[in-house]
Amino acid sequence: MASSAPHNHAHARFLDFTKMHGHANDFMISYSEERLHVTKETVIKWADRRRGVGFDQLLLVHHTEGHGADRKLVYAIYNSDGTAAEQCGNGARCVARLLFDAGHTKISPEGDARSFTIYTDIGRVPINAVVEADGQVSVNLGRPSPIDLLPQCGPGGAVPLLDSRLDGEWECARCVNVTTPWGTFDVVATSMGNPHGVVFVEDVHTIPFKELGEYLQNRHLLFRDGANVEFVQAATPQHAVTRIMERGAGETDCCGSGACAVGVAMFMRYGTQQTRVSMPGGDLQVALQVAEAGRGDIIAVTLKGPAEYCYSGRVQLD
Repeated sequence: MASSAPHNHAHARFLDFTKMHGHANDFMISYSEERLHVTKETVIKWADRRRGVGFDQLLLVHHTEGHGADRKLVYAIYNSDGTAAEQCGNGARCVARLLFDAGHTKISPEGDARSFTIYTDIGRVPINAVVEADGQVSVNLGRPSPIDLLPQCGPGGAVPLLDSRLDGEWECARCVNVTTPWGTFDVVATSMGNPHGVVFVEDVHTIPFKELGEYLQNRHLLFRDGANVEFVQAATPQHAVTRIMERGAGETDCCGSGACAVGVAMFMRYGTQQTRVSMPGGDLQVALQVAEAGRGDIIAVTLKGPAEYCYSGRVQLD
């Protein structure tokens, strides 16, 4: 039997965490009363799937100062490369279930609220969450908005859009035409609090996924701060088969805010208000609220799917 020398942990600090996932999009989540600050090097160490915990994103949850309605539940998001992120749809669903199950949404001695609001750390964006009895969790990520692309990006694009409205006429996104070494593609650029580029393709399994995804993510091509890239094969106007290249994490099995961006692009192309987004990890449901049924701009995007537990553990902080 192998043995190792004992370690002196008398003065070490530890962090308790819960590992969760939404269709294999996995997270290390930790709750504390006060904001915990971690270095980029620490995040990278914990994200290592052989030497650490391993995850797509680290989510650090805390309460803000204040009392009553002024006291908010906030979660900070870190990608596996140590960079901070603005939004994480699947992460929000997992955080919501963890907070509900742990009793942090209690509104009376009799029980916990199944419907409550959490906030992103960057921008303090409110996310309305609903925890269903079967463990499914819905989050309203709010209103999508167009991304301020780099000046060299041309407007328009050949993607047929609802009412033939292109570029700036949409309040939720922009459509640009991009020439790459692998061909010319239309990119629907939208923000769900974080930047996304949705690309319609004939077959998500035959494209040069890694090369094209990284090319479109390039900070000097389209997006000032990089972006998540979603490749979409429209099986039907209500069903999008999707692969995702996440900024700061690479290819992931599922991406909640990415599914929402796909829902936005499907609405722009087909007028679809409810879309089943099939990713390698599983299916998510995206529902849109629009200003005028089938024709108006998008008011809110709701994401629904499972939020599941893996295990709990403890890591050393110092």
